[in-house]
Amino acid sequence: MKAIAIFSILFVGSMCQSGWAEIAPETYNASFRPGHHLTLFVAFQQNKWNVRQAGVISGVGGKSVSPGLGLRYSFHFNIFRTFGLLVGSGVQYLYENRSYSGFVPKSSFQFPSMIFGIVNNIDLKFRISTFAEYTANWYPWMLTKGETNNNIVLGAIPDHFAFFTQFDFFSRRNIAFSSGLGWRRTCTNCVLQSKSSESILNRIHISNEGFFMQSGVTWQLGDELGK
Repeated sequence: MKAIAIFSILFVGSMCQSGWAEIAPETYNASFRPGHHLTLFVAFQQNKWNVRQAGVISGVGGKSVSPGLGLRYSFHFNIFRTFGLLVGSGVQYLYENRSYSGFVPKSSFQFPSMIFGIVNNIDLKFRISTFAEYTANWYPWMLTKGETNNNIVLGAIPDHFAFFTQFDFFSRRNIAFSSGLGWRRTCTNCVLQSKSSESILNRIHISNEGFFMQSGVTWQLGDELGK
């Protein structure tokens, strides 16, 4: 988290010194930036796992930080003056390899999400957007301990809810440095067949929540400005 924050400050500073931030006002519509946007970002996500499984795992929990890489598409349309709405979708990969007393979530893939939010073009160079996101994460290598202490692959696909605020600094006509903070929660229930009795099912409740930070580059696709 600290490393990406330092990188963000140095990156913006280098752009300003190199003259990237020089924008010709006569070629732009300063009130709003409509159209298609694509953001490539790196992420650092705080994990607070909570796992409950009757008879095998009771109240397992732990904290960690996972790095990730993602791609997000959004379409912006103007509503009133500098304000507008955005809709979009995103995918992401997160790496994790820590064990929590027999529970190992490992890496995950985010399915294409549904994004909806509001956006405000503060001025020619700065923009802020806040949005909600819903999707599902796939953990193909997620493991837990069985009744005989053997590893069981869960392959869980928990629901994912997130809220995120992003800040964009446009250094060039259609290119912005983007950074932001958010909070998300994933949760699911898995059912395992008991080996001791076919009538007994072990239900596992898995949840993970925490804050995350993203930093990357946004491209405004096409040439919507100045129209």
